[in-house]
Amino acid sequence: EQLQGVFAHAAETWSFKTWPEVYAETQLPEGVKAKLPIFEDGLPLWQALCDFVAGYISAYYPGDAEVQADKELQEYWKFRCVPQYARQLPPLAKQALIDQIARGIFDVTVLHEIVGDVVEYTTDPAGAALQVRSGADMADLQQFLQVNSLVAGTGTPMPMFVPSGETGDEEWLPQLDIGLDGGRPFAQVSALYKTLMETLR
Repeated sequence: EQLQGVFAHAAETWSFKTWPEVYAETQLPEGVKAKLPIFEDGLPLWQALCDFVAGYISAYYPGDAEVQADKELQEYWKFRCVPQYARQLPPLAKQALIDQIARGIFDVTVLHEIVGDVVEYTTDPAGAALQVRSGADMADLQQFLQVNSLVAGTGTPMPMFVPSGETGDEEWLPQLDIGLDGGRPFAQVSALYKTLMETLR
């Protein structure tokens, strides 16, 4: 019940924010938070990702009307599997879509690099485990194996965000070509991608 309460509280109090909004609302002295790596490096990376996502979306959707008229985007914006997420999003609009996609990319790349290193916490049975047992201060064997299986599975090497050029580490850009308008928007996206890669390097 206590663990369920933690998750329920998290769902109730969570709200969607762009990374600059997270920075603005972080209650630390300006000189301190500005030098934290997640902000000092994260804010320029956020802007680079936003520029790319905005350019990509603009290549296919000139404005709010086109975004709001797309039936697949209407369904996407419902986030049926995570209603607590959908409740905190603004109404579907072009800028809202840009912010949401940029935040998704940011979270699974930049932010995950900071918060994803949890091995030191899970290799101790008395460390981090999603289990609360009355009278016990550590996970049982089943939970210990489940948690570390999850850590091992998500800790495997992922494709490089900036391709290294080595075999098997290829650009993911071709996957973004959705084949509309004779490929012209994709040519624009290709140029945006090159700019993003140069920024990240």
